[in-house]
Amino acid sequence: MLVVTGPHRERIRNVNPTVQFVPASTLKVVTALTALDRLGPDYRFKTTFRVDDDGKLLIEGGGDPYLVSEELGLIASRLAERAPARGFTGVKVDDSLFARGLVVPGASDTANPYDAPVGALSANFNTILVKRTKAGLESGETLTPLTPTARDVASTWRFRGWARVNLRDSDVTARYTGELIAALLRERGVHVGGSVERVGSPAHGVPALYVHEQSRPLSEVLRECLKVSSNFIANQIFLTLALESYPGPATFEKAARVVHAHLASRGLAEGFTIVEGSGLSRDNQATAEAFLRVLDTFEPWIGLLRLHEGSPSKTGTLSGTRTLVGYFDHEKHGHLHYVIYLDGNRSGVRFELVRLFRDYL
Repeated sequence: MLVVTGPHRERIRNVNPTVQFVPASTLKVVTALTALDRLGPDYRFKTTFRVDDDGKLLIEGGGDPYLVSEELGLIASRLAERAPARGFTGVKVDDSLFARGLVVPGASDTANPYDAPVGALSANFNTILVKRTKAGLESGETLTPLTPTARDVASTWRFRGWARVNLRDSDVTARYTGELIAALLRERGVHVGGSVERVGSPAHGVPALYVHEQSRPLSEVLRECLKVSSNFIANQIFLTLALESYPGPATFEKAARVVHAHLASRGLAEGFTIVEGSGLSRDNQATAEAFLRVLDTFEPWIGLLRLHEGSPSKTGTLSGTRTLVGYFDHEKHGHLHYVIYLDGNRSGVRFELVRLFRDYL
């Protein structure tokens, strides 16, 4: 499949425009467009902190996909300023905004970060960087303490030296985040006793000690998501979209309905089948016709895309599938949009086609 259109949708090259294909990670452009439309580019994810009657710190996850160690350090510093003099008797974590036991459609049971689970309260993209030495396991990042959960998870994977592995089980992601925040508070002199307990619902009526807004607006989170093709970030945002139309907890089915409905409201839905937001599942389907309409609409956000040889574009890669969508300027034909879908595993061919467009159209 190869379709190239000009400024007024005239067809420059047109091969199988209505045949459905697996979009792979190019689907992240669709997720990004829907999020920008429905949440807005300045949207910021929130994480709420409370203190219950027993003096425990209650952490309520808001689906933030970018709770990295630097952000958690900022959170810990601000919590330390507000903490009671006695500190906290323990930590409770609430990840009920997303349904429990979520399995990303298309994900496999591997240690690879691209198979990391999702969760309403998640740290470092639900991955851990560790190194195995003669003395045992150590954290691979100076800003990230090696917590008991991280140690337990890392010990189940076989590797030598350094490795970044995912947390594998969505049931442990919130607890791991709570452990990290507790460790970072202790580093700042705040007493945190007890253990980390997972709870099943928000603490209604308990005033907030602190509400943290993500340092990065949604547009910057999406820029990073598209740059590194993060399945985790894409699906955290995808699930958040479910909460715009349905009561929690968020599920992939609810999110898919929201995305389809939004695309339909903009005349973009025909030709798409979407089951998750990253492109990891082969049950996602698209046609070139459908994707070209999305590229037309995404034009104001072209700056969020990574440049490949000067072309703002998004790649997609699954075994036996190579895709590429994007834009480039041509001396004769002007500003062009293109959709490429290829069978096979030769990643370079799609970029060779773009070079041919420039030279021979």
